[in-house]
Amino acid sequence: MKLAIDIDDTILGFYREFAEFCNERYGTNLTEKQLGLDFFGSLNSKGEIISALRTFLDEGHGYNLKFFEDFRGIFGKLKEDHDLILLTSRSYDLREKTLEFLRENLEDFDLEVHYTFDYLAGKKSFVCKKEDVEVLVDDDGGNALDCAENGIKVFLLNKSWNKDVQHENIVRCDSWIEIIENLEGLKENGD
Repeated sequence: MKLAIDIDDTILGFYREFAEFCNERYGTNLTEKQLGLDFFGSLNSKGEIISALRTFLDEGHGYNLKFFEDFRGIFGKLKEDHDLILLTSRSYDLREKTLEFLRENLEDFDLEVHYTFDYLAGKKSFVCKKEDVEVLVDDDGGNALDCAENGIKVFLLNKSWNKDVQHENIVRCDSWIEIIENLEGLKENGD
């Protein structure tokens, strides 16, 4: 089965670290939930949030993020059982640093990574269709709904910012262990 897996807040904890960075650096009171619900509206302007994000990344904070505990342990099993790609809303200019980080931190990392920020307004459904992806794993409600409406099964990691997102093609999951169980169920049912 071909899977596309998001990076930030799906395999790596991003919003919490970025909120803490902004709160310390800029005196804001951002929360993970605010960033997840409206990333570009979470500061005074889209330009301010992009500038803060650039500073966060340029100073290396975005490359010290922690993997979600259960992901690292099952990465090898996912690679063994499925055809995987990573699909991120990061911009393409972050490619080299992102790949370097993933190669250093995931054993035998050799996956394709697709970057959607710079084109199609970040629509992951376009890449999923082009790459014949059967299942997307993501934390973003907008990405999940877009893919689900385009006939792609989505395993949506439960987060405070996606509680209201529902669709018949969306399966809500609390952990990577639950995602593995759901993938095995799809395989058994021939979906």
